Amino acid sequence: MQHTNWKGYRIAAWIGQALLAIAIILAIGQGKWQNALALTLFLVASFSFVIRGDRLPTLFDFLFVLAALLNTGGWSLWALQEAK
Repeated sequence: MQHTNWKGYRIAAWIGQALLAIAIILAIGQGKWQNALALTLFLVASFSFVIRGDRLPTLFDFLFVLAALLNTGGWSLWALQEAK
């Protein structure tokens, strides 16, 4: 079992934030301004957690970004069903 401050969690959090940024760009490109705003708020909040990494376990950083990515997936599935 990995320690809660394993460096790999921080790396995964940064990769997740890059994916969130891409999702924001795609939402803006589709004109989904409310989705883009929600994702931007998650991205800003996750940056604040990851930047202040010495105070929180890296596992928390990763889990927060993972929750944001799951939120992105939810928005995407909802948008697909709306389009049908």
